[in-house]
Amino acid sequence: PTAEDTMAIFGPPERYPLMQAGNYVNGGEPPVQMQYGLSDETVGYANIERLGAPLEASGVCHAEVLYDDLSHVQIVADFAWPYRGGSAVPDDMVACFRAIEAGGACPGG
Repeated sequence: PTAEDTMAIFGPPERYPLMQAGNYVNGGEPPVQMQYGLSDETVGYANIERLGAPLEASGVCHAEVLYDDLSHVQIVADFAWPYRGGSAVPDDMVACFRAIEAGGACPGG
């Protein structure tokens, strides 16, 4: 984090690695679909890279799906029923699950 308010939430800098999901990858994870909105001003794309690298190194099936016009909030909100229907995000995730169930790879990967 770089903003003062988020730095206070996540504790002293030596604890920052504890909030990085990639530091917990051990190779036993289920398939992962990472969705990122290119209009995201909340979370940087570097987080996709920081999670993708250890997933790749551990041989975990993973896919990255990028959305040109979506922000972080829009991607998250599209899973809440009052806001559903604004994008393809939930449908893409369901397609990923169905492809994996059928023995294939996650679409977008």
